[in-house]
Amino acid sequence: MSACLRIVVTCLTVACSFTLAGGPEENRGMNDVRDRVDPAVGAADCTHDGSLDESEFAEAPPDSNGEEVSDEDEPGALAVSWESVAGHGAVGRLGLVLPADGSFTEPRHAGVTELVVTYDAEVTVADETVVTIDSCDVHGEPADLSGITMDVWQGAPDEMVISFTPALPGSGLAPGTHDPVRYRVELTGVGGAVADTSREFTVVLGDVFGFPIWTGDARVTAADHGFVRGIQDVDSVDPWPPSYYRLDVFTDGRISAADVALVRSHAAEHLNGQGLVVPCP
Repeated sequence: MSACLRIVVTCLTVACSFTLAGGPEENRGMNDVRDRVDPAVGAADCTHDGSLDESEFAEAPPDSNGEEVSDEDEPGALAVSWESVAGHGAVGRLGLVLPADGSFTEPRHAGVTELVVTYDAEVTVADETVVTIDSCDVHGEPADLSGITMDVWQGAPDEMVISFTPALPGSGLAPGTHDPVRYRVELTGVGGAVADTSREFTVVLGDVFGFPIWTGDARVTAADHGFVRGIQDVDSVDPWPPSYYRLDVFTDGRISAADVALVRSHAAEHLNGQGLVVPCP
């Protein structure tokens, strides 16, 4: 008789951490992980051809009203928004909304360090919670994610937080560290959620302007420079609408000559992430 074994990976914590090694990555969120053989499925539960016994597929028991209980009948949470959150000095942490159409660009020097996914009901980190990342840079290669630590944890009861230390590539100041990169981040297996969720976005340092202005247009041009120059000398972005948080490129809580200078220099470099797709062709 053949042996029939099912390997189950168990996450023993509610906060999950994983160090990325490059390419499409998965974070199954495990600070303390163990592989084990599920004793519920062993050789005694297998037929001679190795298939499972029919008892493994017994019908769900009826509920108190005598009706069968289905997973489809159980309520669950749906993701309603994604935000890229960064600290802005004394102003505090400010988020830029990632629309579902993939038009968002992250223009801030802080880059993508924290993605906050909000649901319409309570959720939790589960054994099955997985974050998958695809990327493609302007050279047609996946971004180098080696050395980046990704954490997945629960913020508010209706929030899942995905954080990166250091930031995802594309927002550095040194030459060659701010080439635009396109990303797709997918969050699956969240406890209490009835559907998986994902977002695509592009990191383009200095892309503060576009149509609409709160998403950018995946390139840095004279229009970006003119826009931030016309609004500089703002001591605090706190009273401004969220779309203007983009202009605080150095994330120090104000819009200053430093922001103008950075955008001007990158406009001169003609940074352009338009047309990038993930995964790389």
